[in-house]
Amino acid sequence: MLHDVCQPGLNDNFSTFPEDKDKRRFSPNWYHRTLPNGPKAKTSWLIYSPEKNKMFCHHCWLFSDRTSSSYSQNWTEVGIGVDNFKKGFEKILKHEQSVMHLNATSCFMTTKYRITKDKTVISQLTSEEKRE
Repeated sequence: MLHDVCQPGLNDNFSTFPEDKDKRRFSPNWYHRTLPNGPKAKTSWLIYSPEKNKMFCHHCWLFSDRTSSSYSQNWTEVGIGVDNFKKGFEKILKHEQSVMHLNATSCFMTTKYRITKDKTVISQLTSEEKRE
């Protein structure tokens, strides 16, 4: 069973978002963005950690190329994270358009597809073993 990322305040009653050093805080409204034609889309990759009071990118955390020059530890490393919420939504949009994020999202979607369609290496090896 696939589980969603940690998004407190989206579908629960979580409402304790601590302030950062500039007296700003994470907004659960950032889990959604308005598309150019008007409807809202879920920012499914965005993770918020109440314990650390930081934002992270689920896709980049799992699949970013840590050797690439475009690699940004802010969105991927648990010890770092994004904790300056000034212009938070703009930072989210900028990250979402980065090469690192687009590549990681492509890997994430491919992996998710393979798992849901049972097209993983392990399932293929198991099938071959049963066949033999």
